[in-house]
Amino acid sequence: MVKIMVWLIFFYLLSAIIPATLFSENDLEIEIIDENENTEEESQPIINDEANSSQNILEKFFQSGKGQMRTKYSWFFNALNVPSGADPEPDSQAHIIDQYLTYSFFLEEGLFRFDFSTYLALGNQKYMYSSRFQDINTWAISDVLQDSDNRRHYFDIDECYISLFFPACDFIIGKKIFTNSLSSIYSPADIYKAVDTHDPFDPRELGRIQAMTNMYAGDFTFSLIIWPYYQGGKEFGLLSRWGYYWALEEIAKGNMTSDMLTYDERIYPEIKFENMSCLMKMKGTLTGWDFFLTAFHGLAGNTVSHILTTIPVVIKEPEVVPVFQITGGFATTIGKLEFHAEAFYNYTYNYKDDHFIRYLCGLRYTIDELGGVMDRIEFTCEYAREDIFEKQNNSAYTDSTEGKRYYKNDIIALIRLQFTTRLKLNLLWQYTFSDTAFILSPNLDYQVLDNLSLMAGAQFLLASEGSSFYNWRDNSRLIAQITYDF
Repeated sequence: MVKIMVWLIFFYLLSAIIPATLFSENDLEIEIIDENENTEEESQPIINDEANSSQNILEKFFQSGKGQMRTKYSWFFNALNVPSGADPEPDSQAHIIDQYLTYSFFLEEGLFRFDFSTYLALGNQKYMYSSRFQDINTWAISDVLQDSDNRRHYFDIDECYISLFFPACDFIIGKKIFTNSLSSIYSPADIYKAVDTHDPFDPRELGRIQAMTNMYAGDFTFSLIIWPYYQGGKEFGLLSRWGYYWALEEIAKGNMTSDMLTYDERIYPEIKFENMSCLMKMKGTLTGWDFFLTAFHGLAGNTVSHILTTIPVVIKEPEVVPVFQITGGFATTIGKLEFHAEAFYNYTYNYKDDHFIRYLCGLRYTIDELGGVMDRIEFTCEYAREDIFEKQNNSAYTDSTEGKRYYKNDIIALIRLQFTTRLKLNLLWQYTFSDTAFILSPNLDYQVLDNLSLMAGAQFLLASEGSSFYNWRDNSRLIAQITYDF
């Protein structure tokens, strides 16, 4: 706790010292006012300036605001196979409705900027939603900083951070979403953001509290990001359509009991100096090639099982283990053809998890001269693969992350047909070579108004036993969605 306070004091002093460096002695000018001058006439414009300044800030507040309302309906046309007498029963309903409201704004004045975004969410799924302020009277400091409830909250803050801009650098402190990718569909390198995957095909990005600085040198940017403690995402519930078959497998293996299916609290690493994470990043453009390279040390979400005892029975608990990771990628364009590639290497200290590499290469080709047949065709194809250098090898740890990692030998293709500026057809196709799994997702988008759009689509999942998506085999669905921007 003392070390945490030291870090908080350091960040406070940093934010206090930086503005002081903006002014030199030459910038501090003192104006001597003649007592014989009419000070009342001089003071009146100052009052007006202050009023105008307040009015301008208020206008910027309303002008920068952006919101979106989205209602999504899903019909799962395959019934979930629930064992007779199952207790507790999973959420096997076929008709699901989700409603989202997001709003964001920013205030900018000189070198200072404040960004804020929030959301409201509602739905008819069982076991999925909870209040962010549930049992607030019993909260400790860790409950304020770490959201250990795996359920999606009705209300929460996605981003809330302050930025200070200087000619050659900037500083950011607060809750922010950090993106690390150049790919079009799937990114093996974009893993340093918290994600809510209660719907794996419609995830929500969540911000993480961080301190960040960016330094600029021509076409290159050098960044340093510090996450003072671990902040994880949210996974689909064990009693949901996405998690129930996996939970039944774990119960059959003896890794779980049925009374654990309703447990929504996650065990997080303590808030202490040793659990701080750090990332260094370089990105830039060189002779037409965009690229980035990062190095990371800390807690990135590699959750395995720590064996506490084997006598008289095996008792274990989940643990997020520290790792060292390197990511990189590049992209370039030749005419209407764009190439991109990314790679991600994971090294786990003391072999508590696997050592592996994930990589992707892809291309995107655009045709926009079609002679009136349609406005535009865009074709994207990517190949993703994973290779394990060394498997988990520590007698005190088991259940590596291998079973939770997807895109191990997959080809992903996306075709976008733009018939008019308002009517588009998207066709997403994914096939896993190693274990025969197939996903097909067509959807049709129609822009009714500039701020109102309709979408109708489907997701078909076919998977052989033991494949990556086998536990989702009964989750094919039809989708309808309406989105309103304001």
